[in-house]
Amino acid sequence: ITLPESLTRIEDGAFSGCSSLTGELNLGECTSLTIIGASAFYNCSSLTGELNLGECTSLKSIGSSAFYHCRGLTSIALPEGLTSIGANAFYYCDSLTSITLPESLTRIGNGAFWGCSSLTGELNLGECTSLMSIGMDAFNGCSGLTGELNLGECTSLTSIGHYAFEYCSGLTSITLPEGLTSIEDSAFYDCSGLTSITLPEGLTSIGESAFRDCESLTSITLPSSLTSIGSDAFRNCSRLREVIIDSEFIYTNATSQFECGRLLNNATTIKVLTSLVKENHKYINSTKFSSVTIDGDYTVYREQ
Repeated sequence: ITLPESLTRIEDGAFSGCSSLTGELNLGECTSLTIIGASAFYNCSSLTGELNLGECTSLKSIGSSAFYHCRGLTSIALPEGLTSIGANAFYYCDSLTSITLPESLTRIGNGAFWGCSSLTGELNLGECTSLMSIGMDAFNGCSGLTGELNLGECTSLTSIGHYAFEYCSGLTSITLPEGLTSIEDSAFYDCSGLTSITLPEGLTSIGESAFRDCESLTSITLPSSLTSIGSDAFRNCSRLREVIIDSEFIYTNATSQFECGRLLNNATTIKVLTSLVKENHKYINSTKFSSVTIDGDYTVYREQ
């Protein structure tokens, strides 16, 4: 199929189920295209190679399930000016190896890249300063992603959805932005290669199983703003032995915050802001921690 340069819209379901469409879909000359509708190329499984939208500078939205199950696509070029990628837009495009997301992006919908297991390398969203939402299951099962997940400059981002990066086992570090307030349930479940993460000031809640089975994680800092840790949030994080506590709420309420109690019970080193320290803490006591030292603003408890 050859689409004209004058095209402004591709309507919902326009080419849905056209499984015999073959070769590359080049929309690079469609500079007036503003919308690709829901299910527009749903299950066009014989499309191959690059999906070139890079020059579609009027494109604002890619609808839900627009390229659902387009398993032959290997790379995607998205244009500056694009603001929204709909739910399941590239669901199970499992031959997709690379994607560049534009700075203008504000929303990544639920399941947008679910099961894109061939996506490789680092996912750098550091330039997406307008990004406000990463939906549920957005990158679930993208096991080929490696290295750092950089969200540090996404200062408009307030929440990371349920299961958003579940089973992204190649990620090794995560940088999260100031302004993030919640990490939802199972957001980073079984990111088994994750060794470090910095939780930002402003974060108030970590959902259930958020970091469950992140077995390479060795240290975590609980920021002063944190008031809730969901059940099993750090379950089976077998190497997590250092816990740094900046949160008075978590320190004071560790008994009622079950997951925090589990963290402290399993830790071999605990650092607490000295200004928070109280005697006779249930989980931080002389029975377990025989070494107590001062390191700057922290009181450090070490198991001998």
